[in-house]
Amino acid sequence: MKKIISLLCIVLCISCSSDDGPSQAEIVAGTYKLTSLIPNVPIDTNYDGSFITSDLIDIIVCDDFGMKLFGDGTISINLTNQSVRARREQYWTGSSSWDYVTYVHCSDIYDFEGTFVVSGNDIAATLEVISTEANPETFEMNFEINDDILTFVYVGAFITSDSTDAYDFRDVEFTAVLLKE
Repeated sequence: MKKIISLLCIVLCISCSSDDGPSQAEIVAGTYKLTSLIPNVPIDTNYDGSFITSDLIDIIVCDDFGMKLFGDGTISINLTNQSVRARREQYWTGSSSWDYVTYVHCSDIYDFEGTFVVSGNDIAATLEVISTEANPETFEMNFEINDDILTFVYVGAFITSDSTDAYDFRDVEFTAVLLKE
């Protein structure tokens, strides 16, 4: 009888022991780099009348997008706002017309900090714009994670194939894909 009670105590102790494995936040923790940015509708990136739906990663030159997830459930995002613009240059192209030149202006560094919670493949983050303002803007953002790939959708304003003129900016959803470094 003592052997049965001893065996039962051992089984109960083993089954009640805590799991000291890493938390979900610790598993996804790391630095992520933007590897793909795809619009959901055709957009005109340089106002030349040509619309594309392909990956924009090759035309993004302001490569200061960094996202860090920390094992304690905090998140930090640093990005440089970039605007892709076209203008009419006054130079001769060798034909009888003027040509458009695309230039990219990198400005306005934005920093965000906050917390995140992992639930399965979903990450919900509460972020705050880091600024000198007394009441900085706070917003929610959702991500999906599969292995070392982080995906999210955000909305930006661009001229689309549905735009009526060069000043008719429409909301465009972009799917951003980030890879853990």
